[in-house]
Amino acid sequence: IIFSGSYKLFIFFSIILNILIQYVFTKKILKFFNIENYNYLFIFLIIFSISNFNYVWSSDWIQVFYTYTFFFPCFYYFLKLSKNQNFEMYIKFGFILGFSMINSHPGNFINFLIFLLLFSILNNYFHHLKNKFFYIFCILFFLIFIETIYFQIFEYLKYEENELNLKKIIQSPFTWKHYFASLKCSK
Repeated sequence: IIFSGSYKLFIFFSIILNILIQYVFTKKILKFFNIENYNYLFIFLIIFSISNFNYVWSSDWIQVFYTYTFFFPCFYYFLKLSKNQNFEMYIKFGFILGFSMINSHPGNFINFLIFLLLFSILNNYFHHLKNKFFYIFCILFFLIFIETIYFQIFEYLKYEENELNLKKIIQSPFTWKHYFASLKCSK
């Protein structure tokens, strides 16, 4: 609403806000792990990472840039849950994860959820399953996520019902011959 007249101004302030979020939560994550010596080096590397460059300047895919940005606060609150499993932490994590999901691309957001699941398994975070607040978090997250799930299913069913003869386009797999052909062409 504030930047409705200028798309460039909206994008500029979105980039600044996202980089600020990355900076603040990277500092918090490093503090959580007691990494103080190379604090500014890590922050510099994350802010000027290839992911930021790709999502903002190269592909201009602002939705995935939000996914990447909200990885930092989501991961921070996920780490905080390992130390402090109270209701407030679960609610914060649920809202930040839900906000991230609403403003993200579902395909890339799934990768983030898989990362959190693998991180939980590798770090033996099964104690969350014994906490009643975990189930409240699951219900909250499901309520936030239900609209996206409904939209995806509705679009899929609409596509199947109305366009029975339409073939779905599936990208063919890349094989070694494609890789070698690209090397041959570059010489």
